[in-house]
Amino acid sequence: DKPELIVLTSRPGMGKTSLALSLAFEYARKYRKEVDYFSWEASKEQVTIKLLSKEALVDFNSLRNNTLETDDVERLLYCAERFSKIPLYIDDNFHNSGNIVFEKIKCRKNPGLIVLDYIDLFYSYDEKEWLRNRSDAIKKFKKLVKELNVPIVILCQLARDVDIQCDKRPVLKNISRKFDIEEVDKIIFLYRDSYYNRNSKIPNVMELIIAKNNNDELETIEYQPDSPLKRYYSVSRCERIYTYPYNVYENFKE
Repeated sequence: DKPELIVLTSRPGMGKTSLALSLAFEYARKYRKEVDYFSWEASKEQVTIKLLSKEALVDFNSLRNNTLETDDVERLLYCAERFSKIPLYIDDNFHNSGNIVFEKIKCRKNPGLIVLDYIDLFYSYDEKEWLRNRSDAIKKFKKLVKELNVPIVILCQLARDVDIQCDKRPVLKNISRKFDIEEVDKIIFLYRDSYYNRNSKIPNVMELIIAKNNNDELETIEYQPDSPLKRYYSVSRCERIYTYPYNVYENFKE
């Protein structure tokens, strides 16, 4: 909850959106502050269904294929009813200009976390206006962090040059080519060995590589996804990356 500009980045398919969405929901639920989640890749309906299935502990494929058990339906209804009380706002307007996005954020009475999924699309839709490159965007969001005193998480997709490295784990040079990283407080890479190695000895482990951290130490944290619900647990620390009680109903207590 520190006022920081954070970049969460990886190659496609590593789980950026899933992780960021869960963190956004948990932040809004825990702190009861307004969270803005700008989704320029998936629609609001897609994001909501994905989030609802995870929070209700229901397999997304079962929900999509309408093969739910009675208990699943009850949990979904319970969670859906309480979603309206959680100040998480999902915006999927792909054609929002940079100015409109900033105006929406500044209109919040009790602003909290801001998530942008992802900056590559934000740049492409806004390139003819004042937001002319990613570095300009980063500087403006850094200014917004200081102005509103809130954390901002920006998702970013790494280029293919990572795939030709001997060690496929991303490093700072992989993202420094996209924008000036000096303005960023924290850079987190996501990496799964099984993405590149079918015979991986750690097929279900996701690494959170904190490669830049102005306010704390650098480290790599391994997390285990509880498939198919995609709730992540720390392998080394024996803790959850965010709170998920086994009892869904306890998760929504005031």
